[in-house]
Amino acid sequence: MNNSNSGPGKWIRVSTPQAKSPEAPVQYSHYKKDVTDLTMLDIYRVLRLYGVTDPAIGHAVKKLLCPGGRGVKSQKQDIIEAIATLNRWLDMEKEDSDGGQVHNQHAP
Repeated sequence: MNNSNSGPGKWIRVSTPQAKSPEAPVQYSHYKKDVTDLTMLDIYRVLRLYGVTDPAIGHAVKKLLCPGGRGVKSQKQDIIEAIATLNRWLDMEKEDSDGGQVHNQHAP
């Protein structure tokens, strides 16, 4: 099986769902979304399906789903930028809980 993250021949094996009894709980069901009515899935649909509304978190998720995949930045650079975005999110959470005090503890 080819699981490479780059190259023209990349693919992911998808298992066929097994029939289960209606009363059997689905393992990790909060991670699974029914997309049978969709013909295309992009980052913005994924964010909506999972209820991500915070722009900083959405930005980081986008970078983490396709690191280096746009051909503009390297995988490493996208990961660095996702971390920086999440650190800023943490700073803003701290600022909000401290009544607006700017800490900027993760600044370079």
